[in-house]
Amino acid sequence: MSGDDVHPDEMHTPDDFDDAATHALFSGSGRDIDPQLADVVADMRMAYVSKPPVVGAVIELGYCLDLLTSTGVQAVTSAHIDFVAYCREANAQAPLNSGGQDSLFRRLDCAVINHLHSIRDNFRRRPFDSVRGVFIEGDPLYPSSGFYHKTHIQICIRNTSMIKGVFRVPDDQLSGNMQAFLSGTRHSI
Repeated sequence: MSGDDVHPDEMHTPDDFDDAATHALFSGSGRDIDPQLADVVADMRMAYVSKPPVVGAVIELGYCLDLLTSTGVQAVTSAHIDFVAYCREANAQAPLNSGGQDSLFRRLDCAVINHLHSIRDNFRRRPFDSVRGVFIEGDPLYPSSGFYHKTHIQICIRNTSMIKGVFRVPDDQLSGNMQAFLSGTRHSI
């Protein structure tokens, strides 16, 4: 293996943040921790509290690294084993996920998936058009629940030709619950 086997950002991640630093950044008092990151988080916080337009997209997953399938899970598991071995050979510490119970900073996961893409590139294997994964986050809905408040699916489109179109959803087309969500008020479903 060589340095070319790894995505450029895999091995050069900043120091991990502990939970207190993460809380400070997200609450707006963490400017002394990392001024650039504090500015990004502040912009994200402002975007969240302002009323954003709802944008939709028509996409195709194409050739997808799908972490909802056993094949996708096995590919990432194998890439992790290879990535850890690569780090050991390079005498480098693998990045860690951090950021509390929900691992909001997923540096290891990102590095492993980027490593998988690099392996495929090096062996001239067909690149993935997209990546899909489920993120189980937040508190359980009720005691001993298998459902969590912030569980969601994320999709990364790597091949922009898979984006067939984008559109803005007019406010009058939104359901009452979506309008309440965007305005910051809560309504029961």
